[in-house]
Amino acid sequence: MKNLLSSLSIAMIVFLLPIVFVFGCSKENEADCCSSGFKVLFQYEYVNYAWGFTHQGWFLDSEGNVKNYSLPENWKNGDDDGYISEDVLLWNYNQCDTVLLKVDLNVLAQKQSMIVETLEGALSEIDCMGADMGSYSYYAFYWDQHKDKYKRQLLSTSGDCSQSNISTAAKTLTTYLKSISEDLMNDK
Repeated sequence: MKNLLSSLSIAMIVFLLPIVFVFGCSKENEADCCSSGFKVLFQYEYVNYAWGFTHQGWFLDSEGNVKNYSLPENWKNGDDDGYISEDVLLWNYNQCDTVLLKVDLNVLAQKQSMIVETLEGALSEIDCMGADMGSYSYYAFYWDQHKDKYKRQLLSTSGDCSQSNISTAAKTLTTYLKSISEDLMNDK
């Protein structure tokens, strides 16, 4: 009888272990499973080279702080595929000088959980219609444990050229981040 119970216990473990692994780190939980715990979640950036150089924007961190930057010195970009090391992202984030707004942490947690879904969204075709408006862009940051870097995922950009991530999550996140930009404009 003991051998039968022991065999059944081992069989249950062998059967349940893969299920726990698959569902324990599913798409819904992947951001938590794969995050290094860094605090930058989202970014808004405006860049314009017409009539002088303008570079400004804000980061939204995991504590709900919207922190701004304007004409940061020695700004460091990621690679052409949108990957950026944690050190470089931290360098840029530390150039923020003011907390402009604090967002609701419960809402932020819901939005953060949507970041992984944006990775599956294709980008629309680029539509260029201007020459001196600059670019207004919204991004989400996702920790890629395999590359040991962050992926700066484009959600949308507008201005001289427009392009957007067509996933439902990206559209929802863009709407949320635009509402933060509007709140900041209304506070001025």
